[in-house]
Amino acid sequence: MVLGDANARLSQHNAAVGRRRESKDPVSNNKGKVLLRWASEIGLQVANGAFSGDRGGEITFISSSNHGSSVIDLLLYSQSISCSISSFRVLDFAHMHSLACTAHSYMTFII
Repeated sequence: MVLGDANARLSQHNAAVGRRRESKDPVSNNKGKVLLRWASEIGLQVANGAFSGDRGGEITFISSSNHGSSVIDLLLYSQSISCSISSFRVLDFAHMHSLACTAHSYMTFII
Protein backbone atom coordinates (compact mmCIF):
# COMPACT_ATOMS: atom_id res chain seq x y z
CA MET A 1 0.00 0.00 0.00
CA VAL A 2 1.03 3.54 -0.70
CA LEU A 3 -0.88 6.46 0.82
CA GLY A 4 -0.08 10.11 0.42
CA ASP A 5 -0.26 13.49 -1.24
CA ALA A 6 0.79 12.58 -4.77
CA ASN A 7 -0.09 15.89 -6.48
CA ALA A 8 -1.13 13.61 -9.32
CA ARG A 9 -4.54 14.17 -10.88
CA LEU A 10 -6.05 11.05 -12.43
CA SER A 11 -9.61 11.95 -13.38
CA GLN A 12 -11.36 8.53 -13.54
CA HIS A 13 -8.35 6.63 -14.85
CA ASN A 14 -6.94 3.64 -12.99
CA ALA A 15 -3.74 1.64 -13.27
CA ALA A 16 -5.67 -1.60 -13.74
CA VAL A 17 -7.17 -2.02 -17.17
CA GLY A 18 -10.92 -2.48 -16.92
CA ARG A 19 -11.10 -1.48 -13.24
CA ARG A 20 -13.51 1.46 -13.09
CA ARG A 21 -13.30 4.19 -10.48
CA GLU A 22 -15.18 7.43 -10.02
CA SER A 23 -13.73 10.87 -9.32
CA LYS A 24 -15.22 14.28 -8.61
CA ASP A 25 -12.05 15.70 -10.15
CA PRO A 26 -12.46 15.63 -13.95
CA VAL A 27 -8.86 16.70 -14.58
CA SER A 28 -5.82 14.53 -15.22
CA ASN A 29 -2.26 15.83 -15.45
CA ASN A 30 1.20 14.62 -16.46
CA LYS A 31 2.04 13.61 -12.87
CA GLY A 32 -1.10 11.49 -12.90
CA LYS A 33 -0.05 9.75 -16.11
CA VAL A 34 3.40 9.02 -14.68
CA LEU A 35 1.92 7.71 -11.43
CA LEU A 36 -0.53 5.44 -13.28
CA ARG A 37 2.23 4.05 -15.47
CA TRP A 38 4.40 3.34 -12.38
CA ALA A 39 1.48 1.81 -10.47
CA SER A 40 0.60 -0.42 -13.41
CA GLU A 41 4.21 -1.61 -13.72
CA ILE A 42 4.32 -2.76 -10.09
CA GLY A 43 0.72 -4.00 -9.85
CA LEU A 44 -0.94 -1.24 -7.82
CA GLN A 45 -4.47 0.12 -8.21
CA VAL A 46 -6.13 3.33 -7.00
CA ALA A 47 -8.57 2.96 -4.11
CA ASN A 48 -10.06 6.47 -4.37
CA GLY A 49 -13.49 6.19 -5.96
CA ALA A 50 -13.40 2.39 -6.19
CA PHE A 51 -14.51 1.20 -2.74
CA SER A 52 -17.53 1.34 -0.49
CA GLY A 53 -17.48 4.65 1.37
CA ASP A 54 -15.97 6.61 -1.53
CA ARG A 55 -17.94 5.49 -4.58
CA GLY A 56 -18.09 9.09 -5.84
CA GLY A 57 -14.34 9.75 -5.64
CA GLU A 58 -14.52 12.60 -3.15
CA ILE A 59 -12.34 15.70 -3.30
CA THR A 60 -9.24 15.42 -1.08
CA PHE A 61 -7.76 18.92 -1.44
CA ILE A 62 -9.18 22.45 -1.36
CA SER A 63 -7.07 25.49 -2.18
CA SER A 64 -7.60 28.73 -0.31
CA SER A 65 -6.09 30.78 -3.13
CA ASN A 66 -9.00 30.17 -5.53
CA HIS A 67 -7.20 27.40 -7.40
CA GLY A 68 -10.15 25.09 -6.78
CA SER A 69 -10.21 21.54 -5.54
CA SER A 70 -8.87 18.18 -6.62
CA VAL A 71 -8.27 14.52 -5.82
CA ILE A 72 -4.50 14.42 -5.27
CA ASP A 73 -4.27 12.48 -2.00
CA LEU A 74 -4.36 8.84 -3.03
CA LEU A 75 -4.33 5.31 -1.66
CA LEU A 76 -2.72 2.72 -3.93
CA TYR A 77 -3.03 -0.97 -3.12
CA SER A 78 -2.00 -4.30 -4.57
CA GLN A 79 -4.52 -6.75 -5.99
CA SER A 80 -3.44 -9.32 -3.40
CA ILE A 81 -5.07 -7.30 -0.60
CA SER A 82 -8.10 -5.95 -2.49
CA CYS A 83 -10.44 -8.49 -0.88
CA SER A 84 -9.16 -7.44 2.54
CA ILE A 85 -10.11 -3.77 2.14
CA SER A 86 -13.66 -3.53 3.44
CA SER A 87 -13.95 0.25 3.32
CA PHE A 88 -12.13 3.32 2.08
CA ARG A 89 -13.44 6.76 2.92
CA VAL A 90 -12.47 10.37 2.31
CA LEU A 91 -13.79 12.47 5.19
CA ASP A 92 -15.51 15.72 4.34
CA PHE A 93 -14.08 19.10 5.20
CA ALA A 94 -16.72 19.84 7.88
CA HIS A 95 -14.20 18.98 10.59
CA MET A 96 -12.16 22.03 9.63
CA HIS A 97 -13.29 25.24 11.29
CA SER A 98 -11.72 27.57 8.75
CA LEU A 99 -10.24 27.11 5.35
CA ALA A 100 -7.89 30.08 5.75
CA CYS A 101 -5.16 27.94 4.27
CA THR A 102 -5.09 25.03 1.88
CA ALA A 103 -6.62 21.88 3.27
CA HIS A 104 -6.20 18.17 2.71
CA SER A 105 -8.95 15.83 3.85
CA TYR A 106 -8.40 12.85 6.10
CA MET A 107 -8.74 9.42 4.54
CA THR A 108 -9.60 6.22 6.39
CA PHE A 109 -9.59 2.60 5.34
CA ILE A 110 -10.37 -0.70 7.03
CA ILE A 111 -8.41 -3.86 6.34
